[in-house]
Amino acid sequence: MNKGELLKKIKNHEIWESKFSLLIIGLAIVVNIAIWIILYFKIEPSSYPIPLHYNIYTGIDAIDYWYKIFIIPGFGITVILINVIIGLFFNLKEKIISYIMYTAAMIIQIILLASSIILTLGL
Repeated sequence: MNKGELLKKIKNHEIWESKFSLLIIGLAIVVNIAIWIILYFKIEPSSYPIPLHYNIYTGIDAIDYWYKIFIIPGFGITVILINVIIGLFFNLKEKIISYIMYTAAMIIQIILLASSIILTLGL
């Protein structure tokens, strides 16, 4: 399969007709962008370590360099990509599985947003 055939196959994929799929994937991407923006404006580069993980039972349990907090939105992008690829694969066979994958990506983004906000409240 050459590049032209692949682009044509992507362009004609059924996902472009599903408003639900496009809405959920779009919202997941918007939430991930919001995470990047929040962390970019709230985290200032410093030589001091910052909290990277908060546990409700023990409090802060991971401290490291400031730039490692960007693992959170990076993980979010990875989840979106993996879930969309799996969803595209299953969209041809079972649409409900693809909807579950897209919705799971959105829910994970919301959880990552909440954790980012909680981590930046004290900074």
